[in-house]
This record gives sequence, C-alpha cells and structure tokens, in this order.
Amino acid sequence: MKRIRIAIYMRISKEDAGEGRSDKESGSIRMQRLLLKQYVEEHFEVYDLEEYQDV
Repeated sequence: MKRIRIAIYMRISKEDAGEGRSDKESGSIRMQRLLLKQYVEEHFEVYDLEEYQDV
C-alpha cells in the first residue's frame, strides 16, 4: 500500500495568544492536534504525518 504524506496545520486561538505562553503549548493547539490526528487515523491506513503551527 502506498504511503500518503499528510500535513496538519494548527493555529493558536486569540484567547491563548494573549496568555503569553512561550514555554507551554496552548490548549487550542493541543485540541486541534488531537482532532486532526483522530481524523487522519480514521480515514487513512498508511501515512506520514507532518505538523505545522502558527504561534
């Protein structure tokens, strides 16, 4: 089976951006990652996953 390259993109929320989190990952990023990974796992069998964030 052919491997598919999949990229997920997560963007920090306005609420989390105002908290000045430089050392911790925001709650919005964690939730987006969880939902996106869940979708990929449910719809693709063999894949390489890349993550991108706008912080």
